[in-house]
Amino acid sequence: MPVSRGTTEHRQRSLGRWRSRGVFDPGAGASRAGLGDTLAEFIVREIRDTFDPNATRSQQLEDAGRVLVNAIDDLENVIERLR
Repeated sequence: MPVSRGTTEHRQRSLGRWRSRGVFDPGAGASRAGLGDTLAEFIVREIRDTFDPNATRSQQLEDAGRVLVNAIDDLENVIERLR
C-alpha cells in the first residue's frame, strides 16, 4: 500500500529497504561502502552525521526527515546551477 512521501511511515519503510539491501549496517550505524548504491550511501551518511542515540524514535525520524529535506534542497540548488 503506498504511503505519502515525507511521512514517518515512509521513512520507516525506506530504512527497512536499505537494511534489507545491506546498505545500512545497524551494528556500525553506518553505510556499507562499495555496494554501488552511492545515493543510499549518501543518505545514510547524511542521517548518521546528525543522529542522536538519546532522542526518541519519533524525534530521530523527524530529524532524519529534516536532514533529507535539507539535502534535497542542496541537490536541487546544484542541479539549478548546472543548467
